[in-house]
Amino acid sequence: GNNVIYMQFISKTIFYYIALWLTAASLYIVFRIENTRMGYYFMAVREDHEAAEALGVDCYRVQLMAMAFSAGMTAICGTVYAQYLLYIDPDSVFGILNSIEIMLRPIIGGAGTIFGPLLGSAILTPLSEFSRLAFQSYSGVYLMWYGLILIAAIIFMPNGFVGLIKSIFNKYYRKERIVNER
Repeated sequence: GNNVIYMQFISKTIFYYIALWLTAASLYIVFRIENTRMGYYFMAVREDHEAAEALGVDCYRVQLMAMAFSAGMTAICGTVYAQYLLYIDPDSVFGILNSIEIMLRPIIGGAGTIFGPLLGSAILTPLSEFSRLAFQSYSGVYLMWYGLILIAAIIFMPNGFVGLIKSIFNKYYRKERIVNER
């Protein structure tokens, strides 16, 4: 039967709800941190390390806190993933394909934003599954899709889909505001 203490369940749908809860919780935590003093420190250090230090930010401490926060969230989610698979090996967790997918999703969605990685995942997951099915007779062709998507995203959308949506919204909003002011 279900063994809740060891996170072993008969149905895999329980892991879906756990992952959904972890996603919502991590988005909420990041959203809450963003407008705090520490959130501003994180952004300052990310944007310009030297300028942040000149303003009195202890960059080493801020970077350690960011790494600890990231490592903690990764450890929790990695534990759930390991319990879902019940067996992990270096290639399944740290393989080249996983590394590419992990890096590609925030780049496509919008790195440095709250919803960018989520949007990137929502776009790339169906696309990767479709390309795997469409090109299953050609081993590795779906990886070429990743390369093309990455190149196109860097050239045409350097701030990802979130940046593209923001620029379209700002352009429309500014145009609408100018028309209403006249």
